Amino acid sequence: MNSGITYDDNRDRHKVRLPLVIFLGFVIFGSICAGLYLISDSDAISSIPSEFAESASVATITESTSSNPFSLLSTLVTKTITNVSHSISPTLNPNLNYNYGVAMGDLLPGLSATDLNTTLNDLASLHVGWIRLDMAWNDIQPVNSTTYNWTNMDRVVAAANAHQIQLLPILDYTPKWARSSACAGTPKCQPADPTAFATFAKVAATRYAPQGIVAWEIWNEPNSNGFWKPSPDPAAYTTLLKYTYTAIKSVEPSSIIISGGLSPAITKGGRISPMDFLKGMYANGAKGYFDAFGFHPYTYPVLPTYYQSWNAWSQMSQTNPSLQSIMVTNGDSDKKIWFTEFGSPTGGPGKVATSATNPESGADHVTESVQAQILQSAIQQHKTYTWAGPFFLYSYKDQGTSSDTVENFFGLLRFDGTPKPSYSLFSQLIAP
Repeated sequence: MNSGITYDDNRDRHKVRLPLVIFLGFVIFGSICAGLYLISDSDAISSIPSEFAESASVATITESTSSNPFSLLSTLVTKTITNVSHSISPTLNPNLNYNYGVAMGDLLPGLSATDLNTTLNDLASLHVGWIRLDMAWNDIQPVNSTTYNWTNMDRVVAAANAHQIQLLPILDYTPKWARSSACAGTPKCQPADPTAFATFAKVAATRYAPQGIVAWEIWNEPNSNGFWKPSPDPAAYTTLLKYTYTAIKSVEPSSIIISGGLSPAITKGGRISPMDFLKGMYANGAKGYFDAFGFHPYTYPVLPTYYQSWNAWSQMSQTNPSLQSIMVTNGDSDKKIWFTEFGSPTGGPGKVATSATNPESGADHVTESVQAQILQSAIQQHKTYTWAGPFFLYSYKDQGTSSDTVENFFGLLRFDGTPKPSYSLFSQLIAP
């Protein structure tokens, strides 16, 4: 790894937190009753056969593409969907670009109605077509296996629908009652029983697929012990992915299942490199249990075009092996890589990089000007890739002012709400 690049093993992007797009549209069914939602044990998944695939039927999708896949109207391709459990009627906003989104972690569910509407209005003004957010198991089902609290998530889904912004929920994080004794102190560990997580996913899909949720990301950065404790395990994650894929597809076969976005890493000290982890997934039978591959190709403090074997952007298609080559070897050449996080921090405890082409050794953050340069390069490159899915910028707004952690400074907006240079640039780059 280049000495100018540092990755914090324990960073938590989710505490603050098409190219051809697969966008199926959404139906708004009106307002939803708030409060606690109770289900009986009969709603749970009683069993999932070991073969997995037998219980999940798959939608047949026919696409028509345009010669200009990055114009909104040409990327919103016509889909013919058969074998679906309900009718989905697209409601699209021509001022939004459904190739691009913002990753916002768990920020939105905690906002007041006024602040939520203000935030979504601003995101729509930036032409943002997607929001990636935590649909955290430990927040929605904290008490036991039968009681759910959907109040905050219902508000967010209804508000996003009103703004015609598509949501990408990340299903993640284990409530205390569903953890093993080895993970009693944190929700960021694998569930003791993956079928319990799959039951949660099935209930979530039953509730929100009819309201327009068309894609689901299964966990966040499972190749890091910062998010999958006690240590990352491709076999255990693949088991979880299989159960969850089957559960969601049993509700809505046309749903798009994205594997948990992997973080940049080398295989060492509680982390597994993206290539090694993907190989491990395939070795444990992941083929056929995800529709797109999630990845976080952070490059700061250098540009995406700066080729190096340690550069996560290079690892997508240029290194040997690359994520793409591993997917091709395993018969998944048709699957897209979704960039479910990308960004650069403009503050932190270490050195600041004042150049994206010759950064200071050991820099852990960049100037606001360099942040804008990295963003522009990334989106320009993304627009040329036929194998890429949507691009999600992390993040919308700084979450603090303390320089103790880079996590406070990934925003387009500063903590006081004033825009960084990247704010207007992002809007210009993704305008349909």
